[in-house]
Amino acid sequence: MPRCAAPSWITLLSTNWFWFFLFLQGKFLMQVLELVAWKNEMRKVMLTIQRGNTGARSFYSQLSYILDDTDPGVCEPLDEVQLFFYFLSTINQSTLSC
Repeated sequence: MPRCAAPSWITLLSTNWFWFFLFLQGKFLMQVLELVAWKNEMRKVMLTIQRGNTGARSFYSQLSYILDDTDPGVCEPLDEVQLFFYFLSTINQSTLSC
């Protein structure tokens, strides 16, 4: 007896929910990390991602991470090793002076 394939909309829905669930888990972990950093009076949280990882870049951008001032591509030409990474950061707003 042949098996029936799931309609394409079910596959699409389950795939989207899977990625949405992973996004929520990642967002929660980053919020915990930032909370620990802010409670310990750190000025910012920094991370490194591969330049080709557009999914990670998009994810961290949604969490307000921006290209850090220390990223080599910001102020100097990139060499062979630096071509592969971005340095991103988010700043603890409570440490900014008025």
